[in-house]
Amino acid sequence: MPLISQRKKALMDKWTPRQLGLNYNEWREGQWEAIERIHASDKKIVIVEAPTGSGKSGIALGLARATQSKTIIITDTR
Repeated sequence: MPLISQRKKALMDKWTPRQLGLNYNEWREGQWEAIERIHASDKKIVIVEAPTGSGKSGIALGLARATQSKTIIITDTR
């Protein structure tokens, strides 16, 4: 795992998945990296397609908190 920047570590510690209402204490593999990639994107709309159980809700909540911006989360359930 690459070294984590101080800012990234501070954000990850500030908003744990549990604090966002999710049922786990630490970010799952790839979640924080997805948050960073979406945040760095210049696109107005970003679609995340990932397998069930990969933590898409955590990514959406983490992004909303980290950027402190208005966020719309659309999900499809069966």
